[in-house]
Amino acid sequence: MKKHWLLLFFLLCCSLLFWPAAAQAAPSDDTQEVYGIGSVSKLFGTAAVMLLADRGEILLDAPVTDYIPEFEMADERYQQITVRMLLNHSSGLPGTTFRDCFLLGESHTDYHSTLLNNLKSRHLKADPGAYSVYCNDGFTLAEILVEHVSQMSFSAFIQKEFIRPLGLTRTFMPEELPSLTATASIYYRDRPLPYENLQCLAAGGIYSTAEDLCRFSRLFTQNGSGLLSGEAVQAMAFPEYKRDTICVQDAESNFGYGLGWDSVDAYPFRRFGITALAKGGDTKNYGTGLLVLPDQELSVGVTASGGSGELSLKLASELALEILKEEGLITQEEEEAAAQPAIDTAQPSVPIPEELKKYAGYYASAGIWKLEFTEQDTIRITSLENNADMVQEYRYTQDGYFVSTDGKYISYTGLSQASGGTGGITAFYFREESNGKTYILGTTYSLSGGKAESAIAMPFAEKTEENKLPGAIQKVWDGRDGEKYYLINDAYNSYFYLSQPCIKLELSAAFPGYTGASELYKNCRITDADNAVCELDLPVMTGRDSVDFHFYRTKGVEYLQADASRYIEEKAIPDLTRQDVRIRTAQTAQWFRLGNQAAGQEIRIRLPGQSAYYVYDKNDICVASSLFTDERDTVILPLDGKLLLTGPEGKSIAITWLKAAK
Repeated sequence: MKKHWLLLFFLLCCSLLFWPAAAQAAPSDDTQEVYGIGSVSKLFGTAAVMLLADRGEILLDAPVTDYIPEFEMADERYQQITVRMLLNHSSGLPGTTFRDCFLLGESHTDYHSTLLNNLKSRHLKADPGAYSVYCNDGFTLAEILVEHVSQMSFSAFIQKEFIRPLGLTRTFMPEELPSLTATASIYYRDRPLPYENLQCLAAGGIYSTAEDLCRFSRLFTQNGSGLLSGEAVQAMAFPEYKRDTICVQDAESNFGYGLGWDSVDAYPFRRFGITALAKGGDTKNYGTGLLVLPDQELSVGVTASGGSGELSLKLASELALEILKEEGLITQEEEEAAAQPAIDTAQPSVPIPEELKKYAGYYASAGIWKLEFTEQDTIRITSLENNADMVQEYRYTQDGYFVSTDGKYISYTGLSQASGGTGGITAFYFREESNGKTYILGTTYSLSGGKAESAIAMPFAEKTEENKLPGAIQKVWDGRDGEKYYLINDAYNSYFYLSQPCIKLELSAAFPGYTGASELYKNCRITDADNAVCELDLPVMTGRDSVDFHFYRTKGVEYLQADASRYIEEKAIPDLTRQDVRIRTAQTAQWFRLGNQAAGQEIRIRLPGQSAYYVYDKNDICVASSLFTDERDTVILPLDGKLLLTGPEGKSIAITWLKAAK
């Protein structure tokens, strides 16, 4: 195969490089901007585990507790979790411990302790090994395992075993970034931010470039680097998702987990008989994609400031197809045929069999759906989310699938519709699984210009029932409906104080007994006056990051515990009085309302180390913060907004009132 080098720069600060991994690499550019690669970091974490397995220092099918004895959960099944299950997303762990993880600027938290302490009070969402659903905490446990077994920090191990041997001169851990000036810029609502610092290194915290990712991918090609054994590379590329006990589909998809990989037989390459390994990665500000065709020794890496891992992988796929055509490995006609969804929309509609109509009812996904069989012999799916206006119709075809109409489709985020020239098509069917639940399974192709850009095959929803509550319990939850709760226990420089400082609790008006809050937390079944649990059993992606709600009261104030994160009710937040004050910080952040006395006033805030302030408008949008790198030393307070002060316990934050703004 010819040697190919291409470096492109887009308006979104997107850099791309592709090359045959066996070819002689050009020297790395030490001035090239580095990007947070998000979950592509999982490949580094997986490679580290596989290297230790090659050396006989760990066994993939040994219990994790053999290597991390301090790992405990409030669920005895945790002792059945193996190392392999951490890497193929089948551990049954709830998902992601968000607290102390998504930082801006310096590292100052012990995220490993936060994670382990959080898991001690958590329960598994499924039996270990039952099914694979995306899970970040599994890779952080793998990171801790690497440290315990190697007796080195994870950063030092990756540097020694991979970064230096492979010549990855533009690959870094977050703690190395302060000495660099060439990190791709990030912004919050046009305000510049310090570098992003994810504490879950093996799950999503590494920085790199597209070029270095292609160098790293030599591990996985036919003529690999030799750092990993052939057996280890093959094990990573094995279709682990086929080990699942429920909802397995052998269908075209960009999700089909291996060890570390999102897909080990990615669409559309399996149509050509070509093995394609794919991994996407997202942080709050970066989107990365890595695509490797090991037998063709072809790697494509895309890194971007903005965008998403999904978009980066789409671009990587398009460029890989161009190379395959140039090399004569596929034809233009084959590429065009592969861009057609494997859903026969020309099939005529046929009557829906009576035995299928028992599947009418309610289904849980990212939201709650109502499914009805209509007089027109179609299925109607209606979203029961508050303020949602989404209805989809599906017709039944002779091959046994329900096929979407009018450009509407189901994605892993829920019911979707065509927008901006892009759309999709879905075909689904019902399946009763061995766990006693009924699922909607199927395939969706995302379309652009009528051509399929990507495919997902997964369970889209599971059948559920109404949860009618006793009157006294319903009354308690009715009192919380629509109320806001504000985050108080994250790190002072947590990105969540910018992007999601509060959550709004919502009860479903059309489906009683369930609650959710904003985008972060899915629908939970209310169990009593103060608790609600997430019980989604949805493999692959939609069922990720399960969080239970627990409410409690201290000194007349209600708090919400959601996973490791703690929130205070809005009604308990005091007004900021118009006087010079010195506030003693505590372990929790302190919120203040900005009423008539404060509105329009200019203040100066003096902060000790490891402290921050945030000013929000009436819509809880952050309009000023000490984290903004262009922030002035004074702030004008908005009417009906809020002020957040956070810092280390026992320190003082001084507020000086200057004058009313003109």
